[in-house]
Amino acid sequence: MHTYSILVVEDDTVTQHCLQRFLSEMGHEVAAMVSSARECFERMTDAAPDLVLMDILLDGDTDGREAAARITAEYDVPVIFLTSLSAEEVLDGEGPSAACYIQKPIHKSDLAANIQLAVMNHRMEQRLRQSEKRYRSLFNNAVAGIYQATPDGRVTDANHGFARILGYDSPAEAVDCLRDIAMQYHDAPGRWTQLVRRLETEHELVRVRSGVLGRDGDLIWVSEHLRAIPDDKGGIAFIVGVVVDITEAKEAEENLSVTLNLLHQTIDSLPAPLVLTDMEHNIILHNKPFADHFTRNGSLEGCRLADVLPDAILSQCRRAFETFALAPETPATASSPDAASAVIVSPYKGPQGDLIGALFLFRHGNLL
Repeated sequence: MHTYSILVVEDDTVTQHCLQRFLSEMGHEVAAMVSSARECFERMTDAAPDLVLMDILLDGDTDGREAAARITAEYDVPVIFLTSLSAEEVLDGEGPSAACYIQKPIHKSDLAANIQLAVMNHRMEQRLRQSEKRYRSLFNNAVAGIYQATPDGRVTDANHGFARILGYDSPAEAVDCLRDIAMQYHDAPGRWTQLVRRLETEHELVRVRSGVLGRDGDLIWVSEHLRAIPDDKGGIAFIVGVVVDITEAKEAEENLSVTLNLLHQTIDSLPAPLVLTDMEHNIILHNKPFADHFTRNGSLEGCRLADVLPDAILSQCRRAFETFALAPETPATASSPDAASAVIVSPYKGPQGDLIGALFLFRHGNLL
């Protein structure tokens, strides 16, 4: 049995002596024995008890109920009521601020059991509150947006990251405004219903890309991790979403796609065959004249120059590349012995200015 430091608030001398004897026999320390709420508060800080035994009917301006409410609120210490009142009288009103109550006359076995239960339950509640506080801190301070919603689309909780992504001033505003995700959050009609149906069978969805609407109606692209939290009937109680804003990445992808399409159109418009390779001569990009002239089916995926070029032209490419490799800042040219054809090799550099490949341009009377 655990032993504790206990402060007793009791104005009846007989009961005081009884409690002193019982507590000593149990091995508990009597931190203080007082007879009024005023004395109790004077001793609380110095005594620092694990538990307070409180008589409900005390003389003075403050009775046991009021004292217990203040003790639990200000000192976070559990209180056990000691009373001759009936259960109905103890529980009357707004409810007691005590962990439990013991009716007088006090029996040692009842006192022993209630002390152990009151302190252990209180410490469990403290750990639970600390755990909830840590969770709420992580939830609110997460960089990613996090929200909780019902399957019918009502947002019930959100963190600062979620509010920030959508342009709301606070999580409370986001929760208050988002009453229907299907209409107010997802840009595509039926998107939320589709996701909920998938969650009913898959339970978790990773890296789901969606277009969503900010507070002002602007389109925001997000990547979401969605998880269905089940209820006791096997359905979905609520859905937790972790949201990352990928609007900039989405725009960059679209810009890259436009750029690549423009590049393809540009090089395809050139009459001469052209091919881009890495430094090991693996083909990265080519134009239509190159594919039309050197392949039968137009597919060069996974090919190297040696796979598609005739030996004579391949030999020109190698000679031009060897010259180019000695001075990669300037183009190099290798012509056929009769000067009827030539291969021009130019440097291809990455975004950081480093050499990552070579551009081969083929010049021949029949190819221009």
